[in-house]
Amino acid sequence: MTRDDLDKLLQNIDAAAAAPEQKVRIIFQTREIGDKKRAPYQSANVFQVPSDLEYARFFHERNVVAAIHWGEPDITAEALSAGKPVGICGTHSLQHFMACVCEQAQVGMPLIDWKTCTVKSLALNFAGLLKSELREIAKRLSTTFDREQPVNTAVKTFYAKLPLEAMRCDVDPSKLARVFDPPHKLKLSLPVYVAIRDKTKVFVPYKPLRFGGSLPPTFFILGTPVKVSHQAKPSRQFDAVRQTLDLLEATGILLDSRTFSCSSIVSNPGSLVATPEQIEMFWSSVEEEAEVRKATAVAYERLVKKPQRATKREAIMRFFRFRKSTQRREAEQLTSVE
Repeated sequence: MTRDDLDKLLQNIDAAAAAPEQKVRIIFQTREIGDKKRAPYQSANVFQVPSDLEYARFFHERNVVAAIHWGEPDITAEALSAGKPVGICGTHSLQHFMACVCEQAQVGMPLIDWKTCTVKSLALNFAGLLKSELREIAKRLSTTFDREQPVNTAVKTFYAKLPLEAMRCDVDPSKLARVFDPPHKLKLSLPVYVAIRDKTKVFVPYKPLRFGGSLPPTFFILGTPVKVSHQAKPSRQFDAVRQTLDLLEATGILLDSRTFSCSSIVSNPGSLVATPEQIEMFWSSVEEEAEVRKATAVAYERLVKKPQRATKREAIMRFFRFRKSTQRREAEQLTSVE
């Protein structure tokens, strides 16, 4: 739309609004075209306002009875939620679709083509939006708008589909697992990791979930990727879990030359003792640190010493090995008897 097109449209709107059978007043808002210092269009029936004013404010005014706009879904929803009939202006197919939706719902008019509209056609559009039937249906529709319900439903659905068991720490189920202990196949939270780490233990970041379209989550542990049958999303530039582990390891080296009144000072990254910064991150005092460390170590050792259940594949393989060994012994016994 050029400056001349905008001037012509404003003049047609002004003439249509001034018709004796209409007697409506128009608040006109659009993006500035051409010279930004140009004075806004103002007359007895049309008042042009700056584009930076919040449009939702107009929809909730009592004297505003309808809205005509360019078909943006958010503006359409805002107007209908305020109980205002809507008219869609434009030439694009999406604008035509939105106008058809509103017309079929009996809360709007057919598409208004700003390139071909006339004073007469605009006057008919204004009259259509002022019909009491249209306004009544729009008001009834506004009662169905609930901003909280869709958000709550989306959050509830999101959490319902999360594999929470795969995300919980094995030592402390109330914590989120962020670290994996490959030798013992244990999922650990960051506080548990800080409490039980030492030089002999091997840990890797635990990122169990990869989402791909409508497919179910794929389990994945960093360092041992799983082949997937679909195109995976590109990896992120930064690995937050890896950076957190590196930070926890590096703080011991960086703070080695500093002196603290706290007794927990690390001289090497693999030490069981956390730095003061780590204590402040997970525990409020040295006493709480010692107590939690002790309880965590006991729970961890209990899980490590607990016999691991065999997987289905291991059980099947063991079954067939047992059958083969049994058949071999029976054959040897039969041969010796013969």
